[in-house]
Amino acid sequence: MSPRYFALTAVLASVAACAPASETETETPALDAEQPETETMSDDQARLEAENTQMRQYIQAAEQHIVQQAQALERANGLIADIARRCDVADDLTVPAGEFPDEHSLDTFRAASEVYLDVMRTQACVFELPSGLLFRIRQSSDGESPVSGENVTVHYRGTLPQGGEFDSSYSRGAPATFPSDRLIAGWVEALPLMRVGERWELFIASDLAYGDRGAGADIRGGQALNFELELIALPDRPAADTSEDSESAE
Repeated sequence: MSPRYFALTAVLASVAACAPASETETETPALDAEQPETETMSDDQARLEAENTQMRQYIQAAEQHIVQQAQALERANGLIADIARRCDVADDLTVPAGEFPDEHSLDTFRAASEVYLDVMRTQACVFELPSGLLFRIRQSSDGESPVSGENVTVHYRGTLPQGGEFDSSYSRGAPATFPSDRLIAGWVEALPLMRVGERWELFIASDLAYGDRGAGADIRGGQALNFELELIALPDRPAADTSEDSESAE
């Protein structure tokens, strides 16, 4: 045989040695290689589930803490309101005027509002809630209090500390009714503490009112506000049944 034959035979043998095994032969090693990966995925899933369980426990604990804090704050606010009811407010007690610059800027109005609220903190029978809301109870009662979100019927008058009325149901000659949780933050906090028949004065920082954006032409950004707020009724509550009282009176 020629040398060319032997050369061709050597090349074919080399190719055969380097060729991959048959399809049947390659499947078994592949399955063996995937087995550790399957076990690893199982371990990862177990670890993720443990982490998720721990995270849920943290969230539940945080939610419980938030609820407890809210309940403690509600009790503190109620206690402050009860103390305020016992403060004897003179009928001729007035609200001092605040000093605000003619030219508006957010920084100057914020600063002027802080000065004004500091003055109000020194006034007779003015109390402060943890949020910073200042109030004075001009007329107290033993009526019911609304829950958050309940419709309330109120009379109110809104004024600027530097003078000027910007809104008033008294001027319109009719009270207003609205949900107690869809208002500025100062009102949302005050209303659940009020009782039907009470009249409060609120001295509200801009952060608890309209903030840096202001509202309309009169309320500028950073502006503190004053409100006279009278809780007249809780219109969604059923009227008290007085039939037994009437029968006993007869």
